[in-house]
Amino acid sequence: IDVLRDFSKQYLTSPCLITCRIAATDYSFDQFTYVEVADFTEAQMETFVNKWFRDNPEKGEMFLAEFKKDDHQGLRDLGRIPLLLTLLCLAFEETLYFPARRVEIYEEALEALLKKWDTSRNIKRDEVYRKLSLGRKRQMLARIAADTFEKGDYFLRQTELAKQIATYLQTLPP
Repeated sequence: IDVLRDFSKQYLTSPCLITCRIAATDYSFDQFTYVEVADFTEAQMETFVNKWFRDNPEKGEMFLAEFKKDDHQGLRDLGRIPLLLTLLCLAFEETLYFPARRVEIYEEALEALLKKWDTSRNIKRDEVYRKLSLGRKRQMLARIAADTFEKGDYFLRQTELAKQIATYLQTLPP
C-alpha cells in the first residue's frame, strides 16, 4: 500500500488504475476516484458467452439454451459476476451441463483450469511441476489454502507461495 501511495504521488500526471475485490478495500488512496464495476446485464452475459464459445458456436448455443431454463435462475444470478460466468463457461465447456451445486461448479472449473490453463497460454512449467498429476495439484492447492486460512492470511507474497510449493514437493515420493 505504501509503495502504491508513493508511486501515485511521484507520478501525479500519469494515469493509474488499481483493481481489487470489493472485500479488499480496507485502505484508501486520496488522489484516486473509486468506482465499482456493475454486474453484467442479460445482454452482456449473452455477449460474453458468445465470445467465450466463438470457436464452437454450437456449444455456445447449447450453453445459452441450458442457461436460460427456468430452473437455472440461480446460475443466471451467479453469471452476472464476470468471474463466476467464466467459471460457468469453463465447467460447461468440459461437461456440456451445469452441475447441480455451486461447489461442483467450482470443482469443474478448477479441474478445467488445472488441465488447460498452461497449454491454452503456451506456458511451459518446470519439469517437477509438469509431472504432477491432477490429484497432486489439487492436494497441493488444498494444503496451501488450508495453511493460509488457518493463519488468517488472505494474501500471499510470491516468495511465501514458492516456499509452500517447494515444501509440498519435498514431501512427495520420487
